Amino acid sequence: MSWSVAKIAVGLNDYLNNRGLASKLYVAVGEDNSSVCVFCNKVDMAIHKFLFWLTGKDGNYSHYSTRKLLRKLEERKVDTIYILMMHSFFINESMLFNYIKKRGISVVNIMLDEYVFSGKCHFNFGCKELEDECVNCPHLRKHPVCMMKSGPHKVFLRKKRNYEGTNMVFVGPEMALNGARRSPLLKGRVLIEADECIDTLRFRPRDTSALRRELGISQDKIVCMCVAVYDGIHHERKGVPYYIELARRFEQDDRFVFVQVAYMADYPGGLPSNYIAKGFIHDIDLVAEYLSLADLFIFPSMADTMPNTCIEAMSCGTPLLCWKVYGNEKMAPSEIATFVTPGNLDEMEEVVNRLEKKNENMINRCREYAVKRYDNQAYFNKLMEIGENL
Repeated sequence: MSWSVAKIAVGLNDYLNNRGLASKLYVAVGEDNSSVCVFCNKVDMAIHKFLFWLTGKDGNYSHYSTRKLLRKLEERKVDTIYILMMHSFFINESMLFNYIKKRGISVVNIMLDEYVFSGKCHFNFGCKELEDECVNCPHLRKHPVCMMKSGPHKVFLRKKRNYEGTNMVFVGPEMALNGARRSPLLKGRVLIEADECIDTLRFRPRDTSALRRELGISQDKIVCMCVAVYDGIHHERKGVPYYIELARRFEQDDRFVFVQVAYMADYPGGLPSNYIAKGFIHDIDLVAEYLSLADLFIFPSMADTMPNTCIEAMSCGTPLLCWKVYGNEKMAPSEIATFVTPGNLDEMEEVVNRLEKKNENMINRCREYAVKRYDNQAYFNKLMEIGENL
């Protein structure tokens, strides 16, 4: 489960419990406590991952872990399940959906990527094969990588069987729904639009004077910020090399400093001298400080339905610069966000070159927009109502 998904899942679970609905969060990895149940066996997951690579059949293994989950669901007499991004080699989807249908359980399937309605891909980049049930998948060598050409189509057909006969609705932002409408998997299904959300109380403008001193950034510097994973292997979709090369173009311009959070591997050729790279930061308050520090939040991802880090940056009072891809353009108005041609560093450079330090007016406009549209309490209330109506 990604960090953004985890925050939504934990927040929804807390929200439901606070309203007396006896909710429990079931996760693949982590630590058990009164509100969280960890059901995945690490050996089971490793075997699943290997067999997927070999066969292309995601969601087809993890029998041991899934039986444990079903026992837990049976003990609690669960009547409604919220699913958030059910992939990454930890569950047998057919076993779960057979149980759901047998027990008449209602399902709210929250689409934070495109796996729900495709044969393999978390993001399919507008692939036409989706409309033909993923028969000839052109993305076999893209994450998650598989060897068997027939695998994605078989998974697609299995999902079709799994979804038949369920009382299930699909919820997601506009971009996810646009993809879902192209897929034969969700033909005739109930699709409900809902923006993703953030905790606007935690992600708010912060005093960054101490952080500036720690990072050695003087008050006159214009700060560009990126929060995206770079590990050199698995997260090419996040586009961090574009951000690094953008910084290199301003290496001789002492107006700017470029900061990145979630830098996990050495970059070929090294980083430019105006670049500050930090690893993962799990402290939300510290992340909010970094986002508040920025005069511009630059997000070079090539595929995200509604990137939470962008919304969090806005909530901390920081405007955006993103590629004009997927759901990005629907995320914010032009007054607080700029969208440029995907992969075009010249256009990004032009925007940054005109950049000035943000003022209070910009901070307030970004913050007000984020709070009005993306506050998590309104989102959780909508999801609760959808579940109750089922």
